[in-house]
Amino acid sequence: APLLALFSSDLKEQGAGTHAEIEQGEYKPFLPVPYWTWTEYQDNVAAILAKHLNTDEIKYAWRLIKGTLQYSTCIVSGASIEIEPHLPPLELFGSYAKATHRVFMSATVTNDAFLVKGLGLNPTSIENPLIDKNERWSGEKMILIPSLIDSSLDRDLIIEKLAKAVPKRRFGVVAITPSFKRAEDWKGAGAVLPTTTTIWTTIEDLRGGKCEQTVVIANRYDGIDLPDRACRLLILDSKPQGETLTDRWTEDCRAESEVTLIRMARTVEQGLGRSVRGEKDYCAIIITGSDLVKLLRHKKTRDYFSAQTQTQIRIGLDIIELAKEEITSGKEPYEVLRDLINQCLRRDAGWKDYYEQVR
Repeated sequence: APLLALFSSDLKEQGAGTHAEIEQGEYKPFLPVPYWTWTEYQDNVAAILAKHLNTDEIKYAWRLIKGTLQYSTCIVSGASIEIEPHLPPLELFGSYAKATHRVFMSATVTNDAFLVKGLGLNPTSIENPLIDKNERWSGEKMILIPSLIDSSLDRDLIIEKLAKAVPKRRFGVVAITPSFKRAEDWKGAGAVLPTTTTIWTTIEDLRGGKCEQTVVIANRYDGIDLPDRACRLLILDSKPQGETLTDRWTEDCRAESEVTLIRMARTVEQGLGRSVRGEKDYCAIIITGSDLVKLLRHKKTRDYFSAQTQTQIRIGLDIIELAKEEITSGKEPYEVLRDLINQCLRRDAGWKDYYEQVR
């Protein structure tokens, strides 16, 4: 509250309505503190934060930001205030900053600038990466976009058909949504929505074979592994949102920028990889939600996916054309979608041969 009061007049000048919503504690609206105002009130900010050093929100972060306040961005929402340094203070992490050898492994880094700016790597290291020339694709993904097969296969229908529990089901069905609000739609249709305290127990249940209930997970596109039968059907529902206020601000200001599209592509690709964790693993993946479908169809966005994911998306688009022909011949749209999914899950020889040929 003291920080909000300190910048209140400057925030109000940017938009009285948004400022009023922020004061009411609304989550969605947010405003940046102008950099000139932020610079002017550095001493006031430091004094306010120092008075609250024992709070959980400040006591762990203070050591990291106290020396970089003037080189930080401040974003204010009705739910929180975020202060983020322009560059991460890597020098404060001695075991990292002084390490003579560092190894980075990722399947989703498509912008080398992040490794230099964000992680402090020497550009020479980026220009000469370690590459396994014999590396093969890791696993098999059938990526399907139902709404492109037929307009009736929209998000509402996908939730209606796939959220319900199925007795004696031997494989996991998992949906990933960008928010708990979106996840509530799945919960209302019968899916299990774990909390932050129960999510790991739920995942262990899936790995242990308790797969009858569909599980919906909110805003976790990384850090969750669902190998083999723990998840054979994965649904990515709606476009990911920025996890931080700074990310949301960047998206709002530069929705079509390279920075935003790269971040979006990386997040989606991380989500796609949750269910396929090894060379022999396989999964059918459904993409739903008009905003996410639009993102994947955007040619500029697809350029930022890895070559493997680009090919898998193209395979999915080719399958869609074949599926449309079946609908034209009189087959029900959802029946067509179900049969496609089963080709992957039941290890149809034709599908496996096709995937091997085009990948």
